[in-house]
Amino acid sequence: MTTSTVLVAWCIVVCQDHAAAQATSQMAKPVRQWRWDATAEPLALVGGRVFDGSGFAARPIYVDGGKIVRARPTGAREIDLTGRYLTPAFADAHVHRFSSRWDAAESREMYFRHGFLYAMNCGSSKAARSECEAYINRPTGVDLLYANGGFTAAGGHPVKLNETLHRRHGGDPATFFEQCADDRFYIIRSSSDITEKAELHALTRPDLLKLFLLHSDEFSLRAADEQYYGRRGLDPALVPLITREGHRRGLRVGAHVESAADLRTAVHARVDFVLHTPGYNIGSSSGDVARFLLTPTDAQLVARNGTFHTTTVSWVRTETALDTVRRNLSVLKAAGVRVIFGSDDHSNGPTREIRLLRALGVYSGIELLTMLCHDTPRALYPDRRIGRLDTGYEANLLVFAADPLRDPGQLIEGPVGVIKQGAVLSMGE
Repeated sequence: MTTSTVLVAWCIVVCQDHAAAQATSQMAKPVRQWRWDATAEPLALVGGRVFDGSGFAARPIYVDGGKIVRARPTGAREIDLTGRYLTPAFADAHVHRFSSRWDAAESREMYFRHGFLYAMNCGSSKAARSECEAYINRPTGVDLLYANGGFTAAGGHPVKLNETLHRRHGGDPATFFEQCADDRFYIIRSSSDITEKAELHALTRPDLLKLFLLHSDEFSLRAADEQYYGRRGLDPALVPLITREGHRRGLRVGAHVESAADLRTAVHARVDFVLHTPGYNIGSSSGDVARFLLTPTDAQLVARNGTFHTTTVSWVRTETALDTVRRNLSVLKAAGVRVIFGSDDHSNGPTREIRLLRALGVYSGIELLTMLCHDTPRALYPDRRIGRLDTGYEANLLVFAADPLRDPGQLIEGPVGVIKQGAVLSMGE
């Protein structure tokens, strides 16, 4: 598939998403009825075809106590799923939704509608988790991990971003640092700051430590030049120290990266997650594209360290970025890197990421489905029995009207049925 062919498909997807968003905004009625008061019950799901990692096979699924069991439970509610296709629930490893009480209910409906029962919020305030409590980390909510504020340099990316958001929501510019520093971001100027900021971060009950790298090979240049305000990242010499501190505190570490040099810095420091694909947001005239391209050696290092690499192709807007991201993901795939699904798309949620990954042509239908329902959930929650529909696993599953391998549009339309921990939240026609 040529780059021009992919770009045409890419433009079609973006236009369709824009039209769909406009249509959705004019709809008065909900897309699907949900039972937010549902509780776990014994179930016998019969007649359906179940995804086993290589395809769909006909077999029943029995549920008791919120888990999949071997034998049909006494008094089980039988649901006939003849003609339906069952998969484990999906996960999104890079979201910024569920960041306040204002978006929590809408976010839960959006993510459940598309079958995403797990997610990782990669940057918010310390108040987000408590404000969203009714919609997360419960049988009728999305299971959420939180990074809370990220570690960055003075004048770094999250500083300018949050300054803009602060003003947009009517905040007094004079109170910006007082309200946002050591909450929405933590500024690290030297190694002496790390322990203090890590202790403040720990008070917010994080599940992940996020750090920001933006062209780490240009750290000195950007730190001294005001034109790079908002486009700076950490001193690369501090990244191993911060990562080590996060691991010491029992946290996994994720890195926002822009360039190939950023990825190398992050992976050499042994971060657990790379949160972007280098080149994802470069413009058509970004100069030396080579600085964004990953080599087979880079990819082999990522694979050898067991680092998870997150897609985030939703940000691609130019042919240059498209070609760069496609080449990078192909190199990572060839090296056997554990690539996981992450949208970083506040407006569209996970749907555009699915559509664009399909248009990219790097992953087959079964590879994309496996990424959604097995690889990403297991990456986020390695200690839980999820990502498969086998005995002893949590009963978190989706029911599709047709085979998503033969009809990939099913992944965009979303499942007709959602069951979480044995509670039937939706089971439409």
